[in-house]
Amino acid sequence: MKLLNTYLFVFFVLVGQIALAFEPLKTEAIFPTTPIRQDYIGEDSPGSPQALKKGVDRILYFHNPNDREQFRVFIRNGIVFKLNEQVYEMAESKINYVMDAAGNFYFFENEKNKAIRHSSILAGGPVAAAGEMVLGNHGNIKSINRASGHYKPAAKFFQNALDQLAVAGVNFNETEILE
Repeated sequence: MKLLNTYLFVFFVLVGQIALAFEPLKTEAIFPTTPIRQDYIGEDSPGSPQALKKGVDRILYFHNPNDREQFRVFIRNGIVFKLNEQVYEMAESKINYVMDAAGNFYFFENEKNKAIRHSSILAGGPVAAAGEMVLGNHGNIKSINRASGHYKPAAKFFQNALDQLAVAGVNFNETEILE
């Protein structure tokens, strides 16, 4: 009987962790947004000067929300998770982020694909925040900034990201905030 109770305890702990980990897509817009800069409009057209400057034919835009889901992450107790519930580990490397008006975060590595930029995720639409993060080995956020040439977000939009991260349990005593 004791062994059965142990197995049941482990099962409920695991199920509880999985239930806590998954986060459905938020849909209610609660954050103000900033538009893409004018000089980047049209970058998704084949042969655009902006894309050619990056060494690609065009910048990819994800118009379909289902297509951008592959980039969505969620943050629980300050730890970044992929949608498959694995911890997002980058070994101290920079990762680009975009946050939409509902507070959903999307991560992408433009070093892996030069055609994906900050503007790609929301198809050139406005963002609530954009920039770069450095993640630690265990999915914790080591640093964050608002470096995005496509949006050049003002401090108030960077604050959107910081506010959402605080709600998600990020410990800012252990996270470097870079302007």
